[in-house]
Amino acid sequence: MQIDEENLQKSEIPLADCNPLLRTINLYPCTPGFDTSDRILYNAYLLYVHAGRGWFRIGETMYEAEPGDLYHCPTGVVQRIVADQEEPFLLTGVDFDWTRHHDGTTMPWATTPRHFEPERIPQPMYHPALEGFPERVRLAGDETVRDMLLTILEAYDRRARFWEVKAAGLLKAVLVMMLQAWHHRMVEKHPPGVNHRLGAVVRHLAAHHGAGVTCAGVAAQFHYHPDHLSRLMVQYAGMSLKHYLTGLRIREAITLLRYSDRTIADIAEQTGFSSPAHFSRVFRTETGHPPSALRRLPVLQETRANPEGSGMDDKE
Repeated sequence: MQIDEENLQKSEIPLADCNPLLRTINLYPCTPGFDTSDRILYNAYLLYVHAGRGWFRIGETMYEAEPGDLYHCPTGVVQRIVADQEEPFLLTGVDFDWTRHHDGTTMPWATTPRHFEPERIPQPMYHPALEGFPERVRLAGDETVRDMLLTILEAYDRRARFWEVKAAGLLKAVLVMMLQAWHHRMVEKHPPGVNHRLGAVVRHLAAHHGAGVTCAGVAAQFHYHPDHLSRLMVQYAGMSLKHYLTGLRIREAITLLRYSDRTIADIAEQTGFSSPAHFSRVFRTETGHPPSALRRLPVLQETRANPEGSGMDDKE
């Protein structure tokens, strides 16, 4: 199975350039009904289910988790683990940075959505969503990833010479295998013609997701009923067409908020939201913070000599 090069190229951090930094890894037996409540991690996070059942929330999606499931939750996205009362989880959680650019940087491990501070996370660690990377793959019956994670755990616990290099190499292999498994599932799920058309939809949305773009309009352009296209997108990309389009808009808005001096109202219009209030509401839902939170980053304070007030920052 070859890695989907186009998918890799779409990722904000392509796996070809990934040099992961392991921060923590554990083997955690949950108690019956164990519940983390909603939380946000300051690092990227992998969760592997060794045994037991329950649920794992990533963003707006609550997954019913089973043995062999491997999940990826990006930095800054709300997550929650809930273990079953009768068959609680045995889990491995992995906190990591996609690159080693911030080796030596320490940050809080987790926080509540209300108290999450995105400005504390230096680039390239802050990625509300890694485009093209799956949230979940199901690996039941294949123990390769499980064994690799346990080997990483052993290296982490023993801290023998060169353990960090060994852990980073194995962790990168796990990420590659996760992407391979996801791509293989997509190829099996859809006939080649459907995969080609959905790939064309995704490429179109990457270039056209701003003002005037609607789910109904995209569906009509590619000769789908909107509801049918949305169902296909759930299978192809793991989320509905509306959620996928919203994610693209939020990612573009984050870039503009952090690295431009445009007003929040201008950014809302450019990224396709009906009003600044609508933009603020959706942004807070997706990230846990108002748009103004990203305006307080030092890089913006240095570059915005004469910022134009949008009237929204003070209200938020």
